[in-house]
Amino acid sequence: MAVIISPLNDDQLFVNNKIVERDNNGNWIARVELTSAEHKAFQKHLKSLMS
Repeated sequence: MAVIISPLNDDQLFVNNKIVERDNNGNWIARVELTSAEHKAFQKHLKSLMS
């Protein structure tokens, strides 16, 4: 199954329609637990933003 990541704003992303938010300390927190595939894709997405 494909994982779709789309921005909501600078501090929120949708990962397969699950909201992941950046807190005041810069940590990304999912409101609903991500599957292992979603988590892996999200981490890869964050790395691509840093490069």
